[in-house]
Amino acid sequence: MKNRILILLFTAGSLISCSFNTTGKNYIDYFQKINVAESLIIDSNYEEALSIYNELFRSYPSSFYKDLHNACVCALRLERYEEALSLASALVKHGYELKDFESQPFDNFRNQKKQWNKFLSDYTRLRKQYEEELNIPFRENYLALYEIDQQVAAIRTDTRMVDSVFYELAVSLSELVKESGFPHWLQNKDSMNIKFYVMLRHYCGLKNRIMNSEELQQDSLYARMDKNDIPLLVEQALHERLITPNMYENATTYWNHTNPYGKLSVVIDFNTEKVYPFLHVATEDIPEINNRRNNIGLPPITGDLSDNLLYSTWYKFYPFQEIREAVLSCDTCDSFEDFLDIRLQLQENVKDEFLQKKDNDFILQDWTDIRDFHIMGFMPIVNSKLKKDGIDTQ
Repeated sequence: MKNRILILLFTAGSLISCSFNTTGKNYIDYFQKINVAESLIIDSNYEEALSIYNELFRSYPSSFYKDLHNACVCALRLERYEEALSLASALVKHGYELKDFESQPFDNFRNQKKQWNKFLSDYTRLRKQYEEELNIPFRENYLALYEIDQQVAAIRTDTRMVDSVFYELAVSLSELVKESGFPHWLQNKDSMNIKFYVMLRHYCGLKNRIMNSEELQQDSLYARMDKNDIPLLVEQALHERLITPNMYENATTYWNHTNPYGKLSVVIDFNTEKVYPFLHVATEDIPEINNRRNNIGLPPITGDLSDNLLYSTWYKFYPFQEIREAVLSCDTCDSFEDFLDIRLQLQENVKDEFLQKKDNDFILQDWTDIRDFHIMGFMPIVNSKLKKDGIDTQ
């Protein structure tokens, strides 16, 4: 198995191609202004948000599909259909297909015969342009590395072997990046994005595990793993606006228990019926951590005042009332585990329903992968029900 993986690794690493690259302008200001635009969208101030987007699109040579999408929906809300047409065309060149314009946010666009017909007449040409720029051989180089990564990641019985192959993969990936730049698809709507991110996370995680463990540093196998440049390349990509701050933070802090940007958690508060992100750190450290977040283009986290960051996620629809009513009306529940099952099931139902209908107007920030939950105010509801049924809550 190991020999086969190393043969595949050599083959994938020997294939070098060209890709999109960008010069050294610092793009952190771009991300900070995007955060402002997204806050304006949440407040339904589409005019000012679109103004910020237009300024950024004029000032910077390339954009992320998420920002183009949000700007396009702003234009549609403002009934500025010529602008929406231009932005929709840009989205096609960022990987959007006709089916992406069949969702609810683009209803008004499809109803404008002049602009929609113009869009349809240009679509084939724009889509062909996008496909010609995909550079399939180049993508296959990265895909080959990813497939090895996944084969190795599935091995649970030999951590040292897994780490050694991850290290070789990290070196091969860094050589590809150094030779040809970060792949252009990271700004597009592309299934390769998550695959590339998974590799970055694994190899940054390996670097962090070694850095934070004296035992591993003393191990001769790990002591030789000094050519893993992925964290530095990811940082460079952030400052050249080739990846988002979200991807940068999630990748580079994997297995770093002293995360300089704070461990992000979600509070589910039954007392106030609010869900909001918060930094799971000491209160006195929050200002400095938020300053670091701002310096890489991430929005600050300010407790329940940050609940708008969950605007476009399933958390916005958390079923407080349904859970409360189900707990209080359950006649067969006689333990905390029974009530916990109710909460988890209703919670999953809402999440699944949201994901099935995920054609929200705006993409904004995506926090759906936060798995650290803090539940507040649920136990008193359960205890009240148990006591009412004559069950000792002690």
